[in-house]
Amino acid sequence: MNPTEYFDEFAKRYNHYKGGSWCYEDGCVYRGLSLLFDATGETRWKAHLHRLADQQIAADGALSGYDPQEYNIDNILAGRALFPLAEGADDVRYRLAADRLAGQLETHPAFPPAITGTRSAIRTRSGWTGCIWDCPSRSNMRR
Repeated sequence: MNPTEYFDEFAKRYNHYKGGSWCYEDGCVYRGLSLLFDATGETRWKAHLHRLADQQIAADGALSGYDPQEYNIDNILAGRALFPLAEGADDVRYRLAADRLAGQLETHPAFPPAITGTRSAIRTRSGWTGCIWDCPSRSNMRR
């Protein structure tokens, strides 16, 4: 089986990683499908993308299981799929969903200008950044 056949079979059998909630892991698959479509021009990749992502995007742009107040930056990656989904589609929900994600970025907490070295500098520790705060070498930075 060649790589494109393998990924086609993978995409056919793929189930949403977190039971249908908008998430980083699904976004990685969506990004792969988008890149395969760009590279090959084969419509099967865009069809897989629509089949999977459309289930998570409501008509009003609401994303299944997405809560912007969680401030989980990992959820933004899947949002990159909204651009190829919107391309050539006469459906406003992709734009509405992108607006929701952009709204999170407008209010997302950021590092303060002077890093204090305390955990209170960031509201949430999620995804791959959680381990940074428990790193022993960071204890030298706290004063």
